[in-house]
Amino acid sequence: MGAMKVDDVKKVLKVAEKAPVSFVFFLVGKAEQNVLLLDKRKAGKQLFDGHKKDFKALKGAAYGTLTKDKVTLVLDVEKNMPGLVKQVLATLKANKLIDYKVESMQPDEEEADEDGPTQAASDEAPASQAALSPEDEVKALSATVKDLASRFSKEGKQLKAAYDAVAKALKKGDVVALGKGLTLLRRMIAALQARDGGGEKLDGNALYQSAARQWLQTRRTVDSELRKLQGAIAREYEAEAIKDEVLAGIRKLDRVMDVLDESLARKLGEVVGAKTMDERRKAAGEAGGIVMKYKQFVDGEPLMAMLDDNPFEKVQVRALIESALTDIVGNMRQAMATL
Repeated sequence: MGAMKVDDVKKVLKVAEKAPVSFVFFLVGKAEQNVLLLDKRKAGKQLFDGHKKDFKALKGAAYGTLTKDKVTLVLDVEKNMPGLVKQVLATLKANKLIDYKVESMQPDEEEADEDGPTQAASDEAPASQAALSPEDEVKALSATVKDLASRFSKEGKQLKAAYDAVAKALKKGDVVALGKGLTLLRRMIAALQARDGGGEKLDGNALYQSAARQWLQTRRTVDSELRKLQGAIAREYEAEAIKDEVLAGIRKLDRVMDVLDESLARKLGEVVGAKTMDERRKAAGEAGGIVMKYKQFVDGEPLMAMLDDNPFEKVQVRALIESALTDIVGNMRQAMATL
């Protein structure tokens, strides 16, 4: 199978039954030519960056983490591509790995679910943009920043400085600074576009949409951080007799993503799509209630207090969530003032 032998794939898939492993998929051409790489230590992006130069003409690529549930390979995609599940399944079958099913935790790029979390940003950006990774959003905003900076003197310099700070936080991997920086950058861009007349009017919808996007991106980053921690704990106790007990403890981390779900983004989408002012106020109030539920969990759940200071892997979970919720509440308060 390209750069990785089938026997190696099977070995790593056994690990994926107990803890997430990283994957990279390179769409080269025919199913038997495509390449699936799996690794239990390196991050998906690290695998992608290390091998993309091996291919002169790629038709597509994706990476993220993978877990195995009986015969089903579950992909948690960080960088997506159209038709990923279908292409991975075809590649497995072409290499005589015919006993597996493939599912993705994210909607296929060409089959996005209108009722899913992308709904919240439907009026502001293409559906696939609603859950852009921070890295992809920084790249996507580059041209907008350059354009606005060229037409606004003082504000353009401030905008450029804000963008540079975001790029620096991304490079350092400082997820808290990155989240705060992107929130500020989005607000600055929206304000200049409103003044320029070249973008959306800066109103409640734009603020609600920004809050929804930030929550989806925050969940994505938190999920990645938790999977890193799960993998580190599993490796630490790999040879221990109490492995089953350890794995049961690892699975408790899934409760974080279960409680801090996507309902906030969906509810904010209902605010934007409300047809009457009464519906809008009702949905906005319910969104505020969801935020309060999240905050109560973060403040009261003992597990949350231990995550950022755990002895296994350096992660930022609680700090990132608290920072994001603070920014989101700020956006929602500004938006409420427009009702």
